Amino acid sequence: MIVCNNCHWGQGDFWSEETNPIRDLLELEDALLESDLSASSTTDVHMQEDFETVREMIIKRVEGAAKKIKNMRWRTMEDYVLDNPESKCPTCYEKLTVVE
Repeated sequence: MIVCNNCHWGQGDFWSEETNPIRDLLELEDALLESDLSASSTTDVHMQEDFETVREMIIKRVEGAAKKIKNMRWRTMEDYVLDNPESKCPTCYEKLTVVE
């Protein structure tokens, strides 16, 4: 994860075939197809958050994935180092922090 402590811009984890927002959403397929979307009292372990309905949980996860895609600047650590050797925030140009 890369974050800016100045403007709070952030990019989630670097992406790979195993870890990316689309792969994360695939985990929801069973809930979307097999659950009662209006069922109440559900906990999403992935987000460590409680939701009133399955539908609300799915919407929140899709919105989170969209935000990750919107904020993505570098797919891999190698891309980040090559493209941004000074480690500057793409929004405010302050120094970024890499959180492992």
